[in-house]
Amino acid sequence: MVDRHFAWFRVDDGGWIGEWRGTVPAPVVPPAVIGDSRLMLLNTWTQQTQRGITPWASAYPTIAQAWNLDAWDDCPPGGAVCLDVTLYNWPVGDFQWACFDGVDRVLDFRELRTYLEITPQTAMLDASVRSPRQVFSTPQKLVADVTGTPLAPYVGHIYGRFARRDGRIVFLPGPGCSLPEAIVRSLTDGNPALAVIDRLDRDRLETDT
Repeated sequence: MVDRHFAWFRVDDGGWIGEWRGTVPAPVVPPAVIGDSRLMLLNTWTQQTQRGITPWASAYPTIAQAWNLDAWDDCPPGGAVCLDVTLYNWPVGDFQWACFDGVDRVLDFRELRTYLEITPQTAMLDASVRSPRQVFSTPQKLVADVTGTPLAPYVGHIYGRFARRDGRIVFLPGPGCSLPEAIVRSLTDGNPALAVIDRLDRDRLETDT
């Protein structure tokens, strides 16, 4: 038995239907089978295996699953493609931000989202990332999605710390961080895109005068 992660997409519009991860019988691939022949054999194994998996029941032990049940119900017979996405090593559910390109037969990510990351223990805005998937806050990192905001073009160039000033949380650029004044002023607790900074412990923030 092997651990596998499968994702289903509609063939016509590439929309995400669902994902399943669990343990399934390992594919049998003779060592002499290589190249396209090997890929065809693995694809046949994937299609045979996925027939035993639905949102409501599985012929194999389930570890995790996530489904758009409306998309499953609306998909006509033969209208979906099942892909083995195990090698991505992504959590189940993260492929809902992808779509299937039926022409080139590949996964496509429609949009790279842009995130700023803040370390709550130090109140430092010290990292950023662009990802096709949603990035969530953790106890170690507060994550702000700034996709489509005036901050997005400056991601990768914003570095500094948050401090208190007149009852507000404001941003103090770090050494070498050169930003337009309007961008610096927008990095406050009054910016809806930065709502996560309200989670900072105000009593521990330095006071800027």
